[in-house]
Amino acid sequence: MMQLTTKRLLLKQLNEKEDYPFFEIIQLTDNYPIGKVGLKEETLEGKPVVELFYNVETAFRGKEYTLEAALAVCDYAFNILSINELFSIIDSNHTRNIEIAKRLGMYFWKETRLQERSVSIFALKKLTVESYQEVWKTIYHAEQKLLKNIFKDFPIEFVHVGSTAIPSSSAKPIIDIIGITPDITALDRCVRALEQVGYEAKGEFGLKQRRFFQKYYQPPIHLHIHEDSDPEVSRNLRFCEYLQHHQEKAKAYSNLKESLAKKFPGDRFSYNKAKTEMIKEIDIAAALWSKPKRRKKPQQRKKEWTLQEIRNALDVNWHLRMIYFAKYVTLLQRVSLPDVTIIRSEMDTFNFVLSATFNKEAIDERIQQVIDLFKDPPVPFSWWVGENDSPLDLKSKEFRLMSEEVGLYRHLDKELAPLPKHSFDIQHAVQLEQLLEIAQLKGKDAAAYALLYRQIPPLLYREGSSWEAYIAYINGKPVASGLLLLHANVGGIYDIATLPEYPEAGPILIETLLRRVQEQGYHMATTVVSREEIALYEQLGFTECYLFKKYLANSG
Repeated sequence: MMQLTTKRLLLKQLNEKEDYPFFEIIQLTDNYPIGKVGLKEETLEGKPVVELFYNVETAFRGKEYTLEAALAVCDYAFNILSINELFSIIDSNHTRNIEIAKRLGMYFWKETRLQERSVSIFALKKLTVESYQEVWKTIYHAEQKLLKNIFKDFPIEFVHVGSTAIPSSSAKPIIDIIGITPDITALDRCVRALEQVGYEAKGEFGLKQRRFFQKYYQPPIHLHIHEDSDPEVSRNLRFCEYLQHHQEKAKAYSNLKESLAKKFPGDRFSYNKAKTEMIKEIDIAAALWSKPKRRKKPQQRKKEWTLQEIRNALDVNWHLRMIYFAKYVTLLQRVSLPDVTIIRSEMDTFNFVLSATFNKEAIDERIQQVIDLFKDPPVPFSWWVGENDSPLDLKSKEFRLMSEEVGLYRHLDKELAPLPKHSFDIQHAVQLEQLLEIAQLKGKDAAAYALLYRQIPPLLYREGSSWEAYIAYINGKPVASGLLLLHANVGGIYDIATLPEYPEAGPILIETLLRRVQEQGYHMATTVVSREEIALYEQLGFTECYLFKKYLANSG
């Protein structure tokens, strides 16, 4: 009888004479059987297909055994049995198995009824990498024409990105298109029109303020719509442009993808994870190679706001503040998951979790899975919980509440009056030496920020960047600093730090940044501060609207 072995499991075949294997899942530590996984023939819409099924006993859920066993069977199906596509037919109420299907990289195919029950059907195609094909460009141009017609009444630009946009580069046969617009929320009314031409809306799908759509044609088309201030836009454009001008690096990247596709034909998470290091190398090289571009001032920025829109934009802007440099410095590692953002680092300052959107039925399991990511090696980490997150709190023995941070906003409808006279020389920090001066104002985290700033490509903080650092001097001495982040149609003001002997520098610096926000065409400013700082910001016209809770993992 055939057996498959994974890191923690033995899969023992139970049906030797059948065309498709059916396995018992056994723990390697004690030889205890914990569930079943396998393949079987099924009929969908009159056609024979191969179904992947899986089930682990309740007592053993939450340890990723199901995912581990299912991935092993997927690899066997694609590599040994030469199956090109698998389907999973799942009871529509079985949220845990649906979550497993999504984490396997399966896409939702359809909702239907089989044998008098409502089922959700998911599908997974074998991961393949192909040599560059000119037809990919043709498909893009045809799709671009269709999209321009759908969005003809909106300011939006479409660009072909990803490996299929790089001549001579191997690629998964997926056409990636990025849409660039000043206000992504204004385009949400077009979702129905996209669905009518074959797109499925996937929400943000792991990237804040993105709208992600998939069209399951041959080849599939992925549409990523971002706001023009989103660094993902310039990152994608630089990535393609750099590889188009550096053929040796493009060839090395192609070779890596081809080898990984053979190694992980059914495991998209491992495939993508194994590419991460080279992608970061290319991102860093591209940022150092590219020339700065002046920020284009759009025709208009969002003027009319509901309170919920302000709260959402504040959350998005603050999220970017936390992760802005993660894809460009070796000090930080971003773990890419669709329902949570995780940053790991050798420096304790930069280990954190944020923006979790866990399925309610799987919250406890997902929390434990995140905790496990910080155990090898064990490092302390914090977990930020906002009012848009799930879960909304972490009341358990694993965490303790460390602090509460408050989100505030200020409308900038009217032109601000000139600043009162002051003696501070406030400069936009565009040199590394200035960033290192800012680091010295970070108190106990000064060394960590100095190390971080030394690794940042200058393109990411100079003219045209969404991230702007400012420093206030008195007679050449740095006495205060602050950060401005222009994204999600708001200007986020953060990290105002002052030397104790110059308390008046803080308000002056905030007022300076407010005028910079307005100068760039924005009508809304936001911030996130401690409760002790709220009074100062209220005096400057800010209003409280949001709450973040910062938890510390007790294991740290």
